[in-house]
Amino acid sequence: LSTLNYVIRRLVNDWKLLLGIFLGIVIASTLVTGAPVYIQALEKQGLTTAIDRAPGVFLDIFMLAPNVPLDAGRMEDADRVIDESVERHIRGLVRGREQYLRGPTYLAGLPRQPIAEGRRVSRGYMQSLSNLEHHTIFLQGRMATDKIMPGPEGPIVEAVLGRPSADVFGITVGDLVTFTPSLNNRTRVQAKIVGIFDPTDPVEDYWQGNASIFVNPGPLPEAPDIGVEVDPEEPPVAAFVTREALIDGAGKAFPGTLITSTWMIFIDEERLKGWPASKSVSRIDSLEEEFVLGLPGAAVLTGIKALVSDYNKR
Repeated sequence: LSTLNYVIRRLVNDWKLLLGIFLGIVIASTLVTGAPVYIQALEKQGLTTAIDRAPGVFLDIFMLAPNVPLDAGRMEDADRVIDESVERHIRGLVRGREQYLRGPTYLAGLPRQPIAEGRRVSRGYMQSLSNLEHHTIFLQGRMATDKIMPGPEGPIVEAVLGRPSADVFGITVGDLVTFTPSLNNRTRVQAKIVGIFDPTDPVEDYWQGNASIFVNPGPLPEAPDIGVEVDPEEPPVAAFVTREALIDGAGKAFPGTLITSTWMIFIDEERLKGWPASKSVSRIDSLEEEFVLGLPGAAVLTGIKALVSDYNKR
């Protein structure tokens, strides 16, 4: 027999066995080749589902910097750190950004309750939230401007109040609210109320899902200075001013003032779904590392890392 005839006869006689071996090899090769693709698709689908189920602002990034000097130059330096770190690490995920500045707690003099030694006083603070006018409905008056006027004891800035705060203290448009760090400080910043507003949508991402945090805060937990009597159940006067008025008003009236600056980075969920889980975590870690190095004491808060960690466990 020739070799060719021998091979042909063996194939004819054992075709069932050989076909089974061939099909087994094909199936095994297909599974081995397709396994990584299948696992990757499964991971992507699972992560997509987890992102869809995540609540409102859970995936947004909050970059918090406490004790930032209320000075134009220092504020610009902090903004530059934010711009560079966000651009370098998460530029493709960002769909919007807002900045919230919260000043220190001051003694607050009201039209019907001025600041006076030996009397119970109220407390309050000035705050700034970017693009406030685009997320509010003014019931009275208008949005505050950057305008600063000289007053008898310090600068006069324009401010607006949320309706709950205005109702509690009986403040109307045209009233002056006085802020000072202590009874002994002769410099006073007066905020002229030019508008009373309600949030357009109190549960939107802009308000972090709860506008009351900003417009109707609860009583302050910190104790007052020695010799100052306050009502522990009374909420603070939460006045909104512009960023420029806060810097050029309170910042110059009270040198050395430290504030808390929070940058709210709103994440595009659809773009986040396109990133592998490992990439999302590594980018957030790099963002946090660079941010903290630029602003010591700062922190980055987001639910992205927790979501990925929980997904990996499952």
